[in-house]
Amino acid sequence: MNIKRAKEEIEHTVKAYLAKDALGEYAIPAIRQRPILLMGPPGIGKTQVMEQAARECGVALVAYTITHHTRQSAVGLPFIRQRNYGGRDVSVTEYTMSEIIASVYAKMEATGLKEGILFIDEAYRLVGTRGNEYAREAVDTLGEPDCEIFKRHYFLYQKTEDIAAALGMNGATVRTKLARGRQRLKYYLEERGYGNEA
Repeated sequence: MNIKRAKEEIEHTVKAYLAKDALGEYAIPAIRQRPILLMGPPGIGKTQVMEQAARECGVALVAYTITHHTRQSAVGLPFIRQRNYGGRDVSVTEYTMSEIIASVYAKMEATGLKEGILFIDEAYRLVGTRGNEYAREAVDTLGEPDCEIFKRHYFLYQKTEDIAAALGMNGATVRTKLARGRQRLKYYLEERGYGNEA
């Protein structure tokens, strides 16, 4: 999927999630809405895609980098600050998840917008070591050459054309194997409880 198509998919999803029925309630209840996973190598423009999507949908955007979050949280105990949101005084711990949520409320106060996108860059850092092990175990179940293709593309950030050349395949075959591999990994992880929210 290219950048243009990714932006269109995000915009369609945001609009679907924000659509309201005749009573002013969300057509898709918030509890049924799911995150969007945008994957790609560093520097490809994921943040810019989210900025454009938010602007075109007329919603706010809070972009947060988990590198900052994890690095700062390792420094020591979080520092507690008092903040006021919507007329309520609340305690906010910096360098924890509550800091991320606080930044959403701060954006709402600054812009007056009550709906928006929370974009968490490098979200894989939230999963933790065991989650990464599960992901690698799942990829290993694909068998060859699918496993090799998947690792080259998603772990080493190689382009499909480069993978095809290295493995003596055509680009279309590599893209098909990636698509099928993603579907198989989804089923594998769901069977083990990942992505099955109550």
